[in-house]
Amino acid sequence: MITVNDVSLNFSGQTLFKHVDLKFTPGNCYGIIGANGAGKTTFLRILSGDLEPTTGEVVISKDQRMSVLKQDHFQYDQYTVLDTVIMGNQRLYDIMKEKDALYEKEDFTDEDGDWIHDPAKLERGLRHFYEETGVQPYVYILPNGSVRSYQELQSIAQEKYDELFTDQAHFVLVFCDDGNGRFNAAYWAGAMTGSVLDDEAINIFKAYLSQNYDDMSLTEEEIFSDAFADTADRIMTVTPSPLPIIAVCAAVIIVAVVVFLIVRNRRLAQQREAERMQEILNTPLESLADAELADLEKKYAQAGASDAPPVQPTKPRP
Repeated sequence: MITVNDVSLNFSGQTLFKHVDLKFTPGNCYGIIGANGAGKTTFLRILSGDLEPTTGEVVISKDQRMSVLKQDHFQYDQYTVLDTVIMGNQRLYDIMKEKDALYEKEDFTDEDGDWIHDPAKLERGLRHFYEETGVQPYVYILPNGSVRSYQELQSIAQEKYDELFTDQAHFVLVFCDDGNGRFNAAYWAGAMTGSVLDDEAINIFKAYLSQNYDDMSLTEEEIFSDAFADTADRIMTVTPSPLPIIAVCAAVIIVAVVVFLIVRNRRLAQQREAERMQEILNTPLESLADAELADLEKKYAQAGASDAPPVQPTKPRP
């Protein structure tokens, strides 16, 4: 939202407008209407920040930005409508042009001359890799059998990276077929790719490249294209952690065991109580009374014996 607070503008002592208070809210389109010389363009220049007002201020929300196209009927004749609109935000327009330049630039070099016959087929996989990972790949194919040492290929990969690119967001693959049904390859990645192309991701790419090389149904372009595309899909897929599932299963098992023990103990207690009651019901009342009397008699006999004074021994008479 753009807020205009008490904006005034004076030119050489003459007031063009004063005490202007407005709010431009999202979702609406606004137009400024007025006679020639009324200050329409001047007011727009104040809104865009090109001109300071005499009093007041223009406030733009921190999470928003303003894009401005200058009032020039002929300045944009050579541009498309989309380009003209985006040029209102110069930074966004520059980024778009950098991206277009990357797409227009070839993403491979075939020094052997017999590997890439359909560049579009190769570039589909390379572009998919870039769109998924944000890392721009480049394939450099050396003449068959020209290099066999991994160390030499690694050195070439670094040299080609420094020669071709000035940023740290590319991935260079140097490839050389040994002419005997195998290949050698080395890689060089910019410093900014480390969060995506870690050791695990590189190993995944190597596995796909080796697998595709042995797949006789694939064309030479598809060997590289599919390796990059499949790697991007694999490394950018978020694999859910099994820990939450394991924790939920463990919790369910624990609850089930606790419930089982509670139910079992309750049933055992009920069974014991039922057995005791059945035993009582099966016992004749007379035997219960006799047993109670015998217990009481025994109890009082023991109590009487403990309360009686001790008997003193007497000597026999002469």
